Amino acid sequence: MADATNDAETHELPPLSTAQRRKIQRCYDHGCALIKEGKKQGYDHDYVNTMFSECVVTDPGNVIYVEAFLDNLADKYQNNKKGGRLGFNARGAVKKAFGKSQWHDVLKLGPDILRQNPWDVQTLRWMAEACAAFHFNEVELRYLKNALDANPKAIEVNKHCAVSLARMGQFEQAIACWHRIEELDQKNQEAPEMISKLSV
Repeated sequence: MADATNDAETHELPPLSTAQRRKIQRCYDHGCALIKEGKKQGYDHDYVNTMFSECVVTDPGNVIYVEAFLDNLADKYQNNKKGGRLGFNARGAVKKAFGKSQWHDVLKLGPDILRQNPWDVQTLRWMAEACAAFHFNEVELRYLKNALDANPKAIEVNKHCAVSLARMGQFEQAIACWHRIEELDQKNQEAPEMISKLSV
């Protein structure tokens, strides 16, 4: 798996214009209003998703937008941790962008896959790597949270979380991830080494 965290190049997105910020804030506010109005009778999750998707594609480093985007989809799929059925080769474009380290493209294309399954571990990990390239730490962890929720016993997901958390200086949480790996695979040699290293 490519590793954006070790990439020597500094990645930055062009700053958003005032008009862009106003537009996506209106989208966010409208989506939130529809959810609030539909609390009792239900609401059109897909329409709300178009609002929140616009936000996360335009401003991928905004954790508030990403949280709203993922929460709406979790509600749509009744938090079933498996979402809907992905189409044939649905991840193709995102995989290609990831393979070329085209991190901005990953962040633009990924939400459409998550629309179908917000717990798609592969896409979530690609999105997290793209976030790491831009130092979108909070958003990176939010995508990894969904990946971990989908498969809490996946060693690679736990390792991804541990490495990201340690890079951000959240050592206690990183150690907790390594402890989970240790419990899942008692023969794993890296886990005790990392626990010892991070405990110093």
